[in-house]
Amino acid sequence: MQDEVRIAVSLAEEIHDVVKPVVGLRVQAEKGIVSGDWQYLVDLKAEDLITRFFENLWGKGYSFGYLTEEQGLILPKNGDVDKVFIIDPFDGSRPAQRGLNSCNIVIGVVDYEGSIPRLSDVKIGIVKPSLENSIYVGVVDQGKVYIVEQGKFKEVNLAPSKMDSLERCFVDVEDYDLPSEIMGVVYSSIVEAVNEIIGKS
Repeated sequence: MQDEVRIAVSLAEEIHDVVKPVVGLRVQAEKGIVSGDWQYLVDLKAEDLITRFFENLWGKGYSFGYLTEEQGLILPKNGDVDKVFIIDPFDGSRPAQRGLNSCNIVIGVVDYEGSIPRLSDVKIGIVKPSLENSIYVGVVDQGKVYIVEQGKFKEVNLAPSKMDSLERCFVDVEDYDLPSEIMGVVYSSIVEAVNEIIGKS
């Protein structure tokens, strides 16, 4: 398996280990300096871990950069940059702050060519559900998907879902601290639209 795949998997595992103890802890959020989005304790712990993780890689001679919502694009000071890791260390910070299992660690790896990477540039994708031990890895060039458990990679065959109804659809809505009377109108419209779709399915 490619070196960057194993490094991305290791990073996902380390992020999981550092944020797991604080999932569900309600701590005052602050707005991020770069993103302007609300930063929760899980975000702060993860961002700190990512910084240390890559500084350690650079000390070992790797020339990988990284891009996060809070820090932006960070490149090593020495050497040519080979790859950039695009990281959402905790996609679903608000649910995590409430102890809900609707959050994931998401990492994409791209070849770096001197410009801000785009989604279409992703060569490797990693998803780790926050409360699961498994990690899912997609390698674009190979057209393959793997599940990683206890350090072992197992190729999996993807098949279209057999579900043909939205009756059991899970919807996660975030209000971004907007007035509840406004969001109540928005939520009710969404519920009505979903019910209408279900009725036609």
